[in-house]
Amino acid sequence: MSSLLSESPARALHRLAAPLVLAMALETAFNLVDGLWVGRAGTDAFAALNLSSFFVWLLYALIGVVSTGTNSLVAQRLGAGRPLEAARVAQHGLRAGVVLGFLVGLPVAHYSRAIAGMLAGTNESVRVAADLGAVYLGCIFLLAPVHCLNETMASILRAYGDTRTPTKIYAVGFALNFLLDPLFIFGVGPFPRWGVLGAAVATNFSFLVVAAIFLQRLARGRLAFVLPTGRQTTDWSIYRGLIGIGLPPSISNVIFCLVYMAVSPAVGAYGPQALAALGIGHRVLSLSFLLCYGYSLATITLVGHNAGAGQMERACQCTWEGVKLVLRTVGPVGLSYLLLARQFSSCFSSDPTVIAIATSYLRIISFSQVLLGVSMVIEGAFAGFGRTIPPTTVSIATTVARVPGVHLVGDLLRAPIRGLWWVFSLLTCARGLAMVVLFHLYSREVSRLDRNVNES
Repeated sequence: MSSLLSESPARALHRLAAPLVLAMALETAFNLVDGLWVGRAGTDAFAALNLSSFFVWLLYALIGVVSTGTNSLVAQRLGAGRPLEAARVAQHGLRAGVVLGFLVGLPVAHYSRAIAGMLAGTNESVRVAADLGAVYLGCIFLLAPVHCLNETMASILRAYGDTRTPTKIYAVGFALNFLLDPLFIFGVGPFPRWGVLGAAVATNFSFLVVAAIFLQRLARGRLAFVLPTGRQTTDWSIYRGLIGIGLPPSISNVIFCLVYMAVSPAVGAYGPQALAALGIGHRVLSLSFLLCYGYSLATITLVGHNAGAGQMERACQCTWEGVKLVLRTVGPVGLSYLLLARQFSSCFSSDPTVIAIATSYLRIISFSQVLLGVSMVIEGAFAGFGRTIPPTTVSIATTVARVPGVHLVGDLLRAPIRGLWWVFSLLTCARGLAMVVLFHLYSREVSRLDRNVNES
């Protein structure tokens, strides 16, 4: 862990990010294969998965309250040379994660039918997709505490500088899910034919296995951290710290999900093919998004360690190295979306209308992917510093602007659906550029304060 404070920022970031990027690549592969299997079950099934995905994103956005706060605080305590306090933070984070899972999961599972109906809007042609989506949502959210536990456990290991172990454990879950998906979706051999429900069952079972591996290794002392033993009192200041850091970006992510739910009926107004095409776009874009997310998580840990050790200027250097890394890796991915959009789209559907709409989506969104990565790395850096309100303000503003933008383009101008795609792409670019300006101002302030300290 001390190497995070001394080795070159580029090397440290590469070392942390490489396993995370591999994990994100595995998750991307799973998402693509999962979408491919469900897509073969029909357009309604794929549209149902797309409708449900917004609320699954909402779950993981809420998990970020705990996982982001835990990652940042544990990294800062370790950087400051206080390992016992870091272990206490980890213990509180795990408790908070499980409680959050129950608070979120049970209500959503209970009201899944009403939620899916709301997302579908008033277009009757999307009703079948809404019914299937309700089944998927209800099943996934029953195990929300397990998903929360897994994410919090992984965030703690990342804070300790161990990004390989959670990658290996999640790889087991993804591989198992990959094998179970076709069995439960199509009823191969003795397995029941459950369709969309089968995809949810396969996912839940796989993540139960992931949780079991995490807990088994923790119990045997085979993880990078050991929880405090004996009777431990609750330190409410730790919970306040977790929430103070994790809540702002989580609110931003929740609003992002809610905005997508708000614009989903506008997309559905163009028909179920448009919803299915949007789902295809999300599946393909998960490659660049999860790459960016991996770099963002690595940045939280690296910046957190250096900020905790008082090396503020070095922490800023680590952030700019993360930005350079995103430019080098996400740029080619965005170019592939532009050049191979039709080939990507045709992997998930044989419907020519769906393929055409998805192709236009990927080509238009491709222009914003590099700036998406830049914004996510900078947001990760602010989380490492424990200052998450400024980037959250930028993120919320550019996200909420999608609602009037979609209304203007779709309802008032009566533009074709690609007009909606341009709204999404341009606002993502605006978010990235604003983040660069924001962090530039912050890093200048850090440099000024360091000079004043050195002079005194």
